[in-house]
Amino acid sequence: MTLLYEGCGRLAAISLILIGVFVLAQVLGRLAGVPLPGTDDLAGYAMASSAFLGLAHTFNRGAHVRVTLLLDQVRPARQRYLEIVALAIGTVTVGFFLWYAVDLTFESAVMKEVSTGLLKIPTAVPQAIMSLGVAALFIALLDSLQMVLRRMIPPYALNRDDEI
Repeated sequence: MTLLYEGCGRLAAISLILIGVFVLAQVLGRLAGVPLPGTDDLAGYAMASSAFLGLAHTFNRGAHVRVTLLLDQVRPARQRYLEIVALAIGTVTVGFFLWYAVDLTFESAVMKEVSTGLLKIPTAVPQAIMSLGVAALFIALLDSLQMVLRRMIPPYALNRDDEI
């Protein structure tokens, strides 16, 4: 599973680099008097890709914002229970999001929808990238949930001082 999270993290990093490339190309194009239509669309898609592809990687690294104020006030046994509840709710919520994201992607592909920007990009392409990122997060949540249920420490908790 770590390969999936790391791969998505690397793709998210590449997407961030692409944002810089597209913006730089647009700036240099303007300075040279050569318009580069569609680069803002591509930069927007790269930004969305970086956000969704980075979800599982940052979750697995413990870099998502977590409110542990309640967890710090209860006994370790209760902490584990609250952790299980939070992971279960997160897994179900992301599972629903994944279901609808994949459904939207297939629907867009079947309907042959294209973007409304200057570049006519099939909308199924960025939607598939979004679905991949959400799927990776779903797997990461499910993986962490089974680890906590088996009394193991999930990867996101390794940087914390408390134990689950």
